[in-house]
Amino acid sequence: MKKLCRICDGISDTVLCPEGIIPENAPLMRFCDNTLQLILMERFLFSLLSDFPSENVRICLCDPFARFYELAERLSEHCPGITVATRMYHFYNKRADSLSGKGRLIITESPSCLPECDIIIHPEPVSTALPECRIILSAYEPLIDDKRIIYRYNADIPDRYKALIPAGTDEQYFLCALYSLERRKELAEIVPSTVKTKQGALSREYILNILSEG
Repeated sequence: MKKLCRICDGISDTVLCPEGIIPENAPLMRFCDNTLQLILMERFLFSLLSDFPSENVRICLCDPFARFYELAERLSEHCPGITVATRMYHFYNKRADSLSGKGRLIITESPSCLPECDIIIHPEPVSTALPECRIILSAYEPLIDDKRIIYRYNADIPDRYKALIPAGTDEQYFLCALYSLERRKELAEIVPSTVKTKQGALSREYILNILSEG
């Protein structure tokens, strides 16, 4: 830690490294901003909807603190109805009346009350069992074992960045840092071709087949 602090002194207080290296009270902190993965989750979702009859898809959103209201609004432009589980019940009800999309929002206060659906969007870490659905889209590794949960979206690395990635570094973690720390906003335009669950990597085509099943 002393060597790291000397190298970073006056340059940065943030380090890209695996978990468990930086002690809790150290003057440095590990980079852990997941903004790019949240964006790639949405890009992947809308890419699925572009190849799937949106009038048939049933989507639920878990958004306890209304952080993802704009996502709900965009989804309403594609789907006839979105069910949202939120603690911000009055906020969502108030805003639902002003939706410009073709769909409507159905509000419930608990994820356990969500209806059976095709896709549950749960951007935050999943820590409890969710109702019946085909896939769950999250942006963080789940705290439970559920093979439906997709939590990593693999962006193809632009050639100009490949040489920058140190050997042994998690490539998607490095891209998150490029986006958040270096403002490489073009990374937000990538549509992931593969995703990750606790059972391994899955292709976009495989997910479309799951959604198309009977």
